[in-house]
Amino acid sequence: MRKPLAPTLALLALLAAQPAHATVERARAAEARGDLRTAQIELRNAARSTPNDGAVRAALAQISLDLGDADTADREARAALAGGYDRAEATALRIRAQLALGRTRDLLREFPVPDASVPRDVAAQIYAGRALAHLALEQRAEAKAAAEAAVEANPRAVEGHLALSAVAQVQGDEALAERASDAALAANGRSVQALLRRAGLAYAKGDVQLAGELLGRAVDVAPGHPLARVQRAEVRLRLNDIEGARSDAEVSLRNAPGLASAHYVQALIFVATQDWRAADTALTRLGQATLQNTSDGLLAFATVKAQLGQDAQAEEAAARAVARRPLDVRGVRLLASLQAKRGANRDATATLASYAQRGGRDPETLARLSAIQLSEGRRREAEQSLRAAVEAQPGNAELQSRLAAVRLSLGDYAGMAEAAQAALAGGRDDPAARQMLALAAISRGEAEAAEAELSRLTPEQRNSEVALLAEGSIRAMRLDLAGARQVLENALKANPASIGAKLGLARIAGSENRIADLARYLGEVLAADPENAQAATLLLRAARPGNEALAALRTAQQANPGSPIIAGSTARALLSTGDPAAASAVLEHEALRPRITAPALRLLQAEAHAARGAWADAETVARAAIAEQPTNASARRQLALVLARRDENREAEAVIEEGLRLVPNDSLLLSTAVMLAQRSGGPDAALALADRLARRPGAMPAGAWLRGDFLMALNRQAEAARAFATAYSEGPTEALALRLAVAHLGAGQPEEARRALQAWLDRSPESPAVLATSARLDLQANRTAEAERKFETLLRLSPNDGGVLNDLAWVLAQRGDRESLARARPMAERAFALAPRPETGDTLGLILLRSGEARRAVEVMRHAYPEGNAPSPGMAVRYATALAEIGEREEARRQLTAALRTPAFPERAEGERLLSRLNGSR
Repeated sequence: MRKPLAPTLALLALLAAQPAHATVERARAAEARGDLRTAQIELRNAARSTPNDGAVRAALAQISLDLGDADTADREARAALAGGYDRAEATALRIRAQLALGRTRDLLREFPVPDASVPRDVAAQIYAGRALAHLALEQRAEAKAAAEAAVEANPRAVEGHLALSAVAQVQGDEALAERASDAALAANGRSVQALLRRAGLAYAKGDVQLAGELLGRAVDVAPGHPLARVQRAEVRLRLNDIEGARSDAEVSLRNAPGLASAHYVQALIFVATQDWRAADTALTRLGQATLQNTSDGLLAFATVKAQLGQDAQAEEAAARAVARRPLDVRGVRLLASLQAKRGANRDATATLASYAQRGGRDPETLARLSAIQLSEGRRREAEQSLRAAVEAQPGNAELQSRLAAVRLSLGDYAGMAEAAQAALAGGRDDPAARQMLALAAISRGEAEAAEAELSRLTPEQRNSEVALLAEGSIRAMRLDLAGARQVLENALKANPASIGAKLGLARIAGSENRIADLARYLGEVLAADPENAQAATLLLRAARPGNEALAALRTAQQANPGSPIIAGSTARALLSTGDPAAASAVLEHEALRPRITAPALRLLQAEAHAARGAWADAETVARAAIAEQPTNASARRQLALVLARRDENREAEAVIEEGLRLVPNDSLLLSTAVMLAQRSGGPDAALALADRLARRPGAMPAGAWLRGDFLMALNRQAEAARAFATAYSEGPTEALALRLAVAHLGAGQPEEARRALQAWLDRSPESPAVLATSARLDLQANRTAEAERKFETLLRLSPNDGGVLNDLAWVLAQRGDRESLARARPMAERAFALAPRPETGDTLGLILLRSGEARRAVEVMRHAYPEGNAPSPGMAVRYATALAEIGEREEARRQLTAALRTPAFPERAEGERLLSRLNGSR
């Protein structure tokens, strides 16, 4: 059984030693009161009296190690071994001294791998020492093997477990590091080294309380141990126990006046008490090299220099601290504030952004970064920073509310609603969040829900920008366009930079065909926010040859030629208005080149080149897109079409074949391959290839409908239906069921189409696409009860789907009774608010007409129909009926006359009767 290393216990063994008994007693007493210097002197006296007493020499070696006097410890450990002291204990002391002196290679030479003749307890010490030497030399594999061998040689020895813990910590295995240190404490719960190691692991994980408890136990065992005292001082500082920290630091400095970490902790105490001059003196005395090697040394130095107004030195030290520990939020904040103080705002922003990009999680710092990004107009980056802040502190209502506001500015209504709801969680009342919930309700077409949120605000709160945007939107939903315009103009007066108000006013201008106003508002939005996709899309939709919307897009593009969003919208507008050369110029602009890597822009660029006949340029761009993304099927198809146009059919087929090797079931590539085969060999060759491709490994599921799709393209509907039916019998899928139904309908077989859809619904009753198609077939066949049931299911699956709302409202409107109309109306209003297009306007108009609100019906239809003209004869008959009701007979006749040019449609007889009545009343 080996002797313990703790000096107090070692000294007990010396009580019987004569004539040094009194000297050892005095050493023991000095150690008990924490005076290691006196204890060392007394033990030296005892060693001179009894030079061959191994126990005295071992105790002196241990005290010297604790004091950092490794030379004396090494010499005394050798003497202890020569004096017959326990071999394992003496070896452990020698190894610790060698490691403290940095003689790692000497240690490995002097203590080779033990053979079978070495006792196991001694071998355990040698293996443990070799492990730490290998670790110091960064030989991690050898270090781990030696540590494991130490534990195996003597599981009751502390040193092997501590070595294994050290190796595990360096390798990042925190769990093993903790288990090994716990094993060391289990072997000897009074081992100061084991207590220090376990405390260090706890402190690193942020468990300051546990670290303090462990260090307290270490101090109880060895009251004057300098490292135990200085580490406990640091823990006490973290716990705001300034006096306790000061006491520990003083003991440490008395015993080890040269211990850098003790001086450093003393400096931290000066910082904590805001004695900046004393702190500066202490830290400067330590020197930059020492500060660099302490956990918070550079940060403390920077903090002190900043407090003393020595900003240049402070910033330099803070920058070095952040370089060492980029995720230490204290250094990041200090550096950013110093940079901002000298006016280097870009540097400050970059410091905060780097922290966020590296995964920093401090909410306050991330929120500060988002505020700077917002002030610079970088809303998307601000949203990302705030989202990270919220993830770090999800219960922070203020952060959630700010996130909702940023998402609102980006037009992300779903994300805005999520953040606003979180801000109101737990019964909190946040007016800003309520305003944004009103806007979220509007985005879902729920005017009444939006009104309910606004009603909870005070009159003053209802005059805020967001509340005014919500009120304006509600009025627009109810087609009070004049009122909506007035409210939004008020919001714009209050905040001339309001993007939301400008977008709302632009939509109203567009609905009233005031293109100049629409272009002005949206141009201002893009000038402020070049990445605003809503503004760019609205201008694209309104762009016509030579009009103001197209001009606004061109102006925005010239001002921001590097914006992919503006460039894409402008190029599409130019292509649609017949100016491919200008579209190419936009996409070829030098400023855009670094940002045109998006596949959609590459394809648009190739399309523009092809439209102006620049086939070589189109080929170059398509090949570049493929080089960047070899699986880009659209780019491969475009390149193949360019090659085929030059009759380079083999090359075109090779391009598609290469793509199919990468993605064998890509539907676009498969269909392109068949199209190329038709071009070179006719329909039969194409069908033969379709069959071969379908049999290739990995071609499913797209291969299953390849033959049928080609037959559909040839307008051979009955054959296509047979092809789809065969494929469906071999492997039923939703896509095949839909294709089979469409083919049957094309072949004039509606009942077969219904059965095909029902077969799939029997397998998957809640398949949205099949349910919708089946319900519309039911409507055409007057199976209204079945259609209603299916639309009800669809609405449950997708409660905010404007198309489903419109379809169900239409079914209910066909009944015509008051109850059905009352139920249908809110659905139709939501559908029209979500998607104000002819179909939804027609449904809502019909419901209003049958509810006795003809004038309102006319307003809705006029708002929904392009340039006031119904796009289908059935819609025209309903529109004319509403017009006749309010006395606009001439316009009703014009609509009916245009509609009745169509030979056959379900409402024709109704239209003829109405026109006859109108003509008879002239």
